[in-house]
Amino acid sequence: MKNRYYEHSLIILIFVILLCIVFATMLKGVFANNADNQNMDSFIQVQKRCLDLNEKFGDNSMYSQLVTKIDCRKLSGVDDVKAFYSSVQELISDRALQELAKKENVHITKQEVDAYIGDLIRIAKQDEKFPEIMDSCAKQGITFEDTLYKNHKHYYMELLRDKLYNKLMKMYFKDEGQLSLEDIQSLEAKWDSIKNKAISEYKETKDYEIVSSYLLNNKSGTFSSRKNTIALTGDIDYIKY
Repeated sequence: MKNRYYEHSLIILIFVILLCIVFATMLKGVFANNADNQNMDSFIQVQKRCLDLNEKFGDNSMYSQLVTKIDCRKLSGVDDVKAFYSSVQELISDRALQELAKKENVHITKQEVDAYIGDLIRIAKQDEKFPEIMDSCAKQGITFEDTLYKNHKHYYMELLRDKLYNKLMKMYFKDEGQLSLEDIQSLEAKWDSIKNKAISEYKETKDYEIVSSYLLNNKSGTFSSRKNTIALTGDIDYIKY
């Protein structure tokens, strides 16, 4: 039961990451409709900016996380306002799930993240268009591997969500047979309920006051105050191994 569900969960997780994160949600459009790879080049530019910010402010910087999430959303056609607020909500949701993980004694190690990234890289390299991906990376002076290994916090959160999901939802897993569409929808509804409760509880904490105040007071996404960015990074540690 557990292994079967884990495989199902991992397939969904890898699919989502490859389409939505590893080159955003643009793989189909880039590969099928853009011979010049302009969309791919634009996405890799966003990734290069993310890596530069991580190098400057640290891998745990909320600054780089918010700016990168906003940039990716805008690249897929989301307007500035929606891009900002949806990115803020995602960061707040991540914090809430991290707090829930502490309560549930759920942990992710650096070794787990490295192994997971290695799996994603092996899958991506099997795509016939991978040479074009490498070309876009080369134009920015980075490698495809850089965009994953140097963005550890993102994949840490992906694994944390997956491990929480498997632990808290195991009572709903079926012992036999394949999951139907209705089964999946029911599971997702229950998971949404768990997440919403975690977010509501998180909003009662001091940590939420710090995070939300900082994020919502920087609507431009520019974070002109480097001092404030570094100060918050010290309080909000996204990766706790």
